[in-house]
Amino acid sequence: MTGPRMAQVVKRTVQGYYVYRGANIESALTNVIASLAQDATGYTNSPVQTDTTYTYLVRAVKLFASGGGSFYQLSRAATTNITVNP
Repeated sequence: MTGPRMAQVVKRTVQGYYVYRGANIESALTNVIASLAQDATGYTNSPVQTDTTYTYLVRAVKLFASGGGSFYQLSRAATTNITVNP
């Protein structure tokens, strides 16, 4: 084999996703409401209150592994605001 040895090659795998919810970005970052599998294609959140705006964040959980060990890292968040109407 040429190039780096296999033990030095970093392998990246998305293990799943964390979903966060709050009244704003700051409060959402401290409130994980779901942990989803890597093949998840959607999520339904309940209960919710009418006439309320929620901020949702989704972050991928990645496993980084190398010859020196492995660790989990979170991606940057995708965010959206959703208002629940009656």
